[in-house]
Amino acid sequence: MTILASNAIRAAVEIQTRKLDALMLFRPLPHQEDALKQFVKDGVVEALVGGGNRSGKSAFIAAFLSSLLRDKPIILANGEKLYVRPERLRGKELLVWGIGYNWAHIGETMYSLLFRSGQFDIIKDSVSKQWRAYDPIVDIDRQHEKRGAPPFLPAIDIKPTSWAWESKRQRQLRSVQFKADDSRLVFYPSTGEVAQGQPVHFVWIDEDIENTDHYSEWLMRITQYSGKIAWTSWPTNVPSELMTAIQDRGLSDREVENPKSLYFQFEGKKNPYVQSAARQFALSTMTQEEQDARDSGIMNRESWLMYPRFNRKIHIAIPDKEELDDTLAKEIKKHNGIPAGWTRYLALDPGTTNPAILLVAVPPLSIGDFVVPYDEIAIPRLDADQLAQKVLEISLNQTFQAFIVDGRAYRQTPMGLSYSIGDNYARAFAQRNLRCKESGSSFTPGSDIPEARIGQLQAWMVIRPNGTPKLRILNCPVLCKQLEYYMKAANTLRQPTDKPGKKQKIDVATCLEYIASREPRYHYPVEVKVESPGIKRWNAFVKQCSIGVKESVKCGAGTISSK
Repeated sequence: MTILASNAIRAAVEIQTRKLDALMLFRPLPHQEDALKQFVKDGVVEALVGGGNRSGKSAFIAAFLSSLLRDKPIILANGEKLYVRPERLRGKELLVWGIGYNWAHIGETMYSLLFRSGQFDIIKDSVSKQWRAYDPIVDIDRQHEKRGAPPFLPAIDIKPTSWAWESKRQRQLRSVQFKADDSRLVFYPSTGEVAQGQPVHFVWIDEDIENTDHYSEWLMRITQYSGKIAWTSWPTNVPSELMTAIQDRGLSDREVENPKSLYFQFEGKKNPYVQSAARQFALSTMTQEEQDARDSGIMNRESWLMYPRFNRKIHIAIPDKEELDDTLAKEIKKHNGIPAGWTRYLALDPGTTNPAILLVAVPPLSIGDFVVPYDEIAIPRLDADQLAQKVLEISLNQTFQAFIVDGRAYRQTPMGLSYSIGDNYARAFAQRNLRCKESGSSFTPGSDIPEARIGQLQAWMVIRPNGTPKLRILNCPVLCKQLEYYMKAANTLRQPTDKPGKKQKIDVATCLEYIASREPRYHYPVEVKVESPGIKRWNAFVKQCSIGVKESVKCGAGTISSK
């Protein structure tokens, strides 16, 4: 074959490929179109796109990325062209990041979504003889003629030498660069170090991520270009504090004119392309909760919360409205804080990254059966001496009944040291004369069984017959936030368990759990008799006279015993 013939064939293939452009053939469903129009608006920073199985969220993000990276429009149902790329960036080089849970997820899911055919079906129109998106209603008698659409990101648009792989065999793509304007798409696994470098125009996060702390870094990366972040997820993903917070921000911003955060919930029943008798049968075999997750995209958030009963407005020491004040609230107001005679406890969650301290008070039973957290220390990376100094500053003139600690961590001895973590904290507390009645500067271990101590704290949140819970919090914002977002761990079936989920900030909440496990109670203050200056001088004189005397000595008209 001559070079000329070879080039002609290549050109013909390219022409045919251009005609079968997935982006040009794709027509968003009404719920996808509505989400696209909202997301492309200036000022929107983040979007959480949740949904059930085959609800359309994958096609939504694939079409969005194809339009963004290739600088081509999405054609809406009425023929209108929607450009995803802002006008100020048209024709310019973009940098887009894709974040997957690990390299396996990037290869199996993210690569397939963007670079493999078949994300939706196409068919030749019977009148125009041109390819178009398959319509399950109009084309019901021509199902056998449909075929999978080409990839959303065709290889013909990508520089041949730009393909960089972590593992080509497993389709674990690191990066590609596009011919038209040198835009780049770079993938990172969430299991590695947080992706850093130059500013980014767009970040796509798919499903779970290992370390939610990375999200703040990604947010900072898009600020220079006023970029956006989209997170596609579905309800069986173990919810995190971060995901829940984005959802809350999105729901809250529905009430504002210029939202920063968006939350979309795609429902499988709104996708006509996936309705079938087999699907309906499969859904009928599931519990209502499973049906809500898989079909309607509804996440049963409460089933994942460790403390679903917790409510800031209920578990508060002083209500917002004065007419709701009970005896506890009135007593705290009367003394402008925790009264001096109440029994106090201190709990420590030791650690190098997120150590924490929580102070709790128990009032006399005449006030009621309550436990009142009233102060907290939650400053990252404080060592034992720094933390003890902070305790000293916030607890002047306070007397503690007990110091309680995470016993397992307290007993550990760091590598290369001859003393335990507990010994180090006891030393730091002793040097600052921080002592409790029960163990001096040492600590009493709380329960090592998470389910037991969590169950005790859960019981404190129950509304009792008198209309009050045992737990009443005063001025502890970090504790409240952690209790609100405290998530359960998942089992192998991705179902919630009774154990705490990993990689979440619950240090202050854990302190409260350790206190709950010790069942704190009120102790009557021990009266200390204070000697007058005259008595002190007399006792000192007696002691001095007694030195070296075996029986007694004369002192004026009387006798002082040496015994």
